[in-house]
Amino acid sequence: MKIALLTIHGLVRAENIELGRDPDTGGQIVYVLELAKALAQLSSVEWVQVWTKAIKDDRISPEYGQKVEPLLKNVPLEKACIVRIPCMGSEGYVPKERLWDQLDLLVDAILRYATQENKVPDVIHSHYADAGYVAIKVCSVLQCVHTHVGHSLGRTKLSVLETSGMKMEEIESQYHITRRIESEECCLDHASLIVTSTADEIESQWSLYNQKRRNIYVVIPPGIDLTRFHPPNLEEVSRDEYSSAYISCHASRFLSNPNKKVILMICRPDKKKNIENLIHIYGRSDHLRSIANLVLILGNRSNVDTMDIHSQEILLNVFKLIDLYDLYGNVMYPKQHEQHNVPEIYRYAASRKGVFVNISWFEPFGLTLLESAASGLPVIATCRGGAAEIIQCLGHGLVVDPSNFSQIEQSIQSILEDTSSWENYVQSGLKNLYRFSWDCHAKDFSQCLTSLLNQRTLQPLIHGKPFSDKKILVCDLDNVLLGDFASMSKLLATLDNIPSNFMDKVELWICTGRSIESSIQVLLLWGVHIFPKVIISSVGTEIYFLKMDECQIPFMKHSSVSNISLSWNESKLRIQWQETEGNSTDISTLAHSQEQCCCSSTFSHYLTYEKDTEYAQFLSCHKDWDRQKILNVIGKEWSSLMRLQSTENQRDFKISYDLVSNEQYEANLCSRLHKCLRQNALCASIWISLERHIDIVPAGISKSVAIRRAATLQGILLENMLVSVSVGADVDLIRGNIRSVTPANHDKCVEAYVKSSPPPPQLYLAKSSFAQGFLEGICHFRMLESFGGIIATDEANLSCLVFPPNVHRP
Repeated sequence: MKIALLTIHGLVRAENIELGRDPDTGGQIVYVLELAKALAQLSSVEWVQVWTKAIKDDRISPEYGQKVEPLLKNVPLEKACIVRIPCMGSEGYVPKERLWDQLDLLVDAILRYATQENKVPDVIHSHYADAGYVAIKVCSVLQCVHTHVGHSLGRTKLSVLETSGMKMEEIESQYHITRRIESEECCLDHASLIVTSTADEIESQWSLYNQKRRNIYVVIPPGIDLTRFHPPNLEEVSRDEYSSAYISCHASRFLSNPNKKVILMICRPDKKKNIENLIHIYGRSDHLRSIANLVLILGNRSNVDTMDIHSQEILLNVFKLIDLYDLYGNVMYPKQHEQHNVPEIYRYAASRKGVFVNISWFEPFGLTLLESAASGLPVIATCRGGAAEIIQCLGHGLVVDPSNFSQIEQSIQSILEDTSSWENYVQSGLKNLYRFSWDCHAKDFSQCLTSLLNQRTLQPLIHGKPFSDKKILVCDLDNVLLGDFASMSKLLATLDNIPSNFMDKVELWICTGRSIESSIQVLLLWGVHIFPKVIISSVGTEIYFLKMDECQIPFMKHSSVSNISLSWNESKLRIQWQETEGNSTDISTLAHSQEQCCCSSTFSHYLTYEKDTEYAQFLSCHKDWDRQKILNVIGKEWSSLMRLQSTENQRDFKISYDLVSNEQYEANLCSRLHKCLRQNALCASIWISLERHIDIVPAGISKSVAIRRAATLQGILLENMLVSVSVGADVDLIRGNIRSVTPANHDKCVEAYVKSSPPPPQLYLAKSSFAQGFLEGICHFRMLESFGGIIATDEANLSCLVFPPNVHRP
């Protein structure tokens, strides 16, 4: 099997991980790399790649901009490596809370890498909410299986922050917590498997989410690298000393009596780690100060003022508390450490018969507890989260309430002073540690993947065509191309004027909520004589390609259409009609004249569109798409608000409703409906257009996904596409490499989305409505300038495209 592990934030490299350099470079990075290395050892794995964001930033090592890095020295690069994917317009190092608006750019960068390099995986295993967001879209385009690890969950973090006294406005501003939580909800909708470290993670953390389907969880505890972490040898313990240049240097600088026992805490400077309260406990206890030193390894820092504001706050509080309790000579808190120093620090604490303390307000898992056990060091662990399960399994310490200072102090004291108990904890931890190994984790995970892959009916999407230099114009129907006859005519006339030697370089595509049958009929009735090469219909759930070798297309542009018939032959739709050529060459006269035009002759024509049947098969693989159950739930709980649209508007993978009254639309309607479906264990994406039309489709599916899939199949570069964004079902198209234009007649859903955050440079807000607004976008992005077009203004002072008169016309 081919596996991509997707981790987006933080600093990722195979060796010398800069753990604790910032809040984003922590245990997740270790987890991903160790898992990748273990998977690379399995014969069932053809290749494993760690996909992350390429970073070019003077503040960090140039290694993080290196495209490919080996994971293991004894494993070929082709089987295991880190791939850093450059993201258009986003090379700098960005904290994870500010990455959200760039994630769609990364989606497109990954799609390009995977298809260009022929590295489409069977499985994308995403880590954390941001990678989950990206994986949903990439997997929906490439037909990959999606699995996910949450690591740290937004709803749990929100609860901890609110308990600490932070206001929701501040939390939202700093952490974008709403987007994070919704991304996690979508992962529960879309992923085939959610890997958790403990049963507590399922029962007390994921249970906080609206999505109630239970068949997706599996508990696979992470492992520990026993080649790095091990107890001090007997000679070091018997001499009551531990030899390490790092320890010797810092112990002599910080500690008056380095031979005391050690109370050790290793974590990044984060509010949830409860660091200040450990200092309070230690500072107020004369007895603990007399028998033990406090060692705080709080990440790496060079200048506190240059760190993120949250880390600054914690570290300044630490410095103040050390001064308040006059702990100089009793506390060691070095500024820097290397990755290889961490095992040395554990062994130092173990050689001093010390104890490791993790009293986080909430700890999803607690990898440091495993590192302590492997190093022969007993622990004090928080009762909140998954840490208690580790203690129960290993038996190498005590569990405490992180808010109970007295209990924490007594627990530390009991372990430090009871030699027999201390030794029992050490031996228990070492004896039971076999349950936590990366080899076991990788084998269990690969078995889960094998089961998933054996159930699939489709292979991942393989890129079929080399990339071309074509320009693709993608219009919605009702709110863009159609709706205003004059502006439609102007857009079509502009496309007619493209020089004949460039005609095959420009394609018109349609992306609509209408069905394919309705789309074809309305195009013919409006007199659209440029037939779209691709029609994406039914809100991205169906894709059709024009079969040029099975068409008889008219040469005339101004005629009346009659006798339209549509017939299906398996996956092909054949459209036949008659056209009657009129005397007039004025298209607006043909459209609006009440007089009968003189006819010279009648012609019969036909078109053939072929359905992307593999895409339909892929949608049918969404096990939790239960059309009838969705109908039942909405009929039962929402019948007073929504009514089902007519039968011709329903499709296999689209359920369409209208609001009973336009006044019933509200901004949070989509989230309320999502919550209702999720609480009934139903998985879907919901799109609202024109404040009244509601379309429910399989989870992860959208117009955006369908456009990207069609582009991949046709070999189209996304940056060579321009799409219209006019209704709520289009907002998924706004961010990413595809350029987009919003006509002035866009609906409230688009308005709210554009106003909620600064529009990206790939989005143009047109001043005109309908097709004229789309034409503005063509001019703004200079889409056709390379074909001889010149940007000008017309008699109404609106943007238009003019081609020189001396070029040959079709």
